[in-house]
Amino acid sequence: MPSENSVNNKALVAYVPALHAGYLALFAKHPEAHIFVLGKSFIDAYPRLNRDLRALDPPKIVTALTAFGLSASVLEIVDAAKVVAYKKVVLPDEDVSRDFAQKYLVGITPTFESIFLRWDGTLPDKQKEVTPDRTTSKEQFDQEFMRQAVAEGQRSADWWRQIGAVAVQNGKVIFAAHTRYFPSDQALDIFGTPRSNVDFGERPDLYISMHGEADIVAQAAKAGVSLVGASLYTSTFPCINCAFLIARAGISKIYYAQGYSRLDSEGVLKGAGIEIIFVDGV
Repeated sequence: MPSENSVNNKALVAYVPALHAGYLALFAKHPEAHIFVLGKSFIDAYPRLNRDLRALDPPKIVTALTAFGLSASVLEIVDAAKVVAYKKVVLPDEDVSRDFAQKYLVGITPTFESIFLRWDGTLPDKQKEVTPDRTTSKEQFDQEFMRQAVAEGQRSADWWRQIGAVAVQNGKVIFAAHTRYFPSDQALDIFGTPRSNVDFGERPDLYISMHGEADIVAQAAKAGVSLVGASLYTSTFPCINCAFLIARAGISKIYYAQGYSRLDSEGVLKGAGIEIIFVDGV
């Protein structure tokens, strides 16, 4: 158990199937933390994780981390209470970690940080801007909702585009979503994606993720909440498949912060009478 006065009174708990730059950056950010690598008893609780062909046994991950000069050990379910003894607990921002926190960190407010890799290429140079239908907003409340959409997008495991969206009714956010993968946030690393074989802007229909806009429509359907007349703020202009759902859901306005490389969706939205508004200054 860590000393109450120790500067090292921080634990970093993570499911680490394979070491990559995202994990190493997270560990480097918290060099004083003891790293608990989730063990086989945790992994067996998620059958989908056992399909990860690249995954190393947790003890081998610990051996590698130790070679990097880091303090690390395997954490099994029977020892989960060890983490509660630490003043600060950091976890990767993904579904396995959040489930761990919900089950084993009751009464503790952990810090979640991203470990997903990001493509740092200059996307705006490759995007064709969507005509904002002659409507541009610099209103503070529109910028605030858009900032929430952008922040939501940063939760996505997608390495290329981190798209987030929020649905707003009566001045309040009723649903929020980001591009996600199933059956878990690790699916992109486990199974790969056919989009790796096409260039940016080509085959927008070819993807295995659920886009944030589609997720919002699904959430509303599950909750029995009508989106008729609602506004949708999305960090990136919707693809055509999401445009179909938005149009059929009865959303009246769509706000976006950046363009999209294929514009078929613009015609779908305008044809449905949806007002398209570009939010400037975000």
